[in-house]
Amino acid sequence: NLWEAEMKIRKKINVMIIVILLLVYASVMPDTVSASGKSNVAISEKSVVLIMGKTFKLELVNAPKNKTITWQSSNKKIAAVSGNGTVTPKKCGKATITAGLEKKKYICRVTVIKKNASDVKALKRLIMEQRKAGARRVKKDINADNYGWNETGRLTYIDWSGADDLKGTISFSDLPALKQIYIDENMLTGLDVTGNE
Repeated sequence: NLWEAEMKIRKKINVMIIVILLLVYASVMPDTVSASGKSNVAISEKSVVLIMGKTFKLELVNAPKNKTITWQSSNKKIAAVSGNGTVTPKKCGKATITAGLEKKKYICRVTVIKKNASDVKALKRLIMEQRKAGARRVKKDINADNYGWNETGRLTYIDWSGADDLKGTISFSDLPALKQIYIDENMLTGLDVTGNE
């Protein structure tokens, strides 16, 4: 009986030692490691085109949670970056955003552009017409994610999929770069896409 009791105590001690070793091993290992043994840390975007008036959030994917990430802009007059990676365009031009983590640097090239003035005017007119007709679910903010702009500042898509109160006839002919329009059930009587890509 004494021998069995001693064996049980030894087994418990061995199990405790194994658990402690595993915990120590897990605490010193990097958070994310690929099969080759290299860290999988990467910046969420290597290049991005920002429209004036719209912010963009960069992240370091797979970065260890207990490590500090520093963010810097090569030109704060073009694009500023906050301590959490949010990039704010200031004026048209190019800048490089750098994320620093444990002596490594991860960069994203940022190009800031303005929206095309005639597209802005045409979109605002469409929004005003629809809201006047009672379509309250049409987003007024042209910087909202419902509106997509390309690298030259042209409007390329409109997402009104949640606006089920669209009415009348809508003409997109003043928006030549418009390629995609998302519209759900609605009360439209006509849709003019003459001249659209």
